[in-house]
Amino acid sequence: MLELYFCIFGIFQVLAGLCELIFPFQSYVIWKKWIFTRYFFTHGIILIAAGFPFIIFKGFLSGIIFWIGIFMVLTGPFLLIYPEKVRNTFISAEKDFTKKDLKIMIYIDAIIRFSAGIIVFIAFIKTSAL
Repeated sequence: MLELYFCIFGIFQVLAGLCELIFPFQSYVIWKKWIFTRYFFTHGIILIAAGFPFIIFKGFLSGIIFWIGIFMVLTGPFLLIYPEKVRNTFISAEKDFTKKDLKIMIYIDAIIRFSAGIIVFIAFIKTSAL
């Protein structure tokens, strides 16, 4: 069952990363809309819940997968406790950065998301084959 979770997670992250690479400004607008909704705190809950399977994963690339999970699990409480800080960061980023700078930030996020998806998907394939 965990293998299916890693497969779906990896595919989703790769597709999300590709969408961010292809449509950086639209991705920024979607993130901004999500961050300013009153349900943004659920993002923290989702990160915590989604990260736990990564921590207990045993298989190919389990060390890297573990650290991805730790990052997710530890980022979740920050979003739960300080959602206003994230909102304020978006507000100040729009004031301080140019469109080119925002585009670069989205590209960095997309590359990290894409890389994490590839790593998780490779771990799924290699672990399933063992």
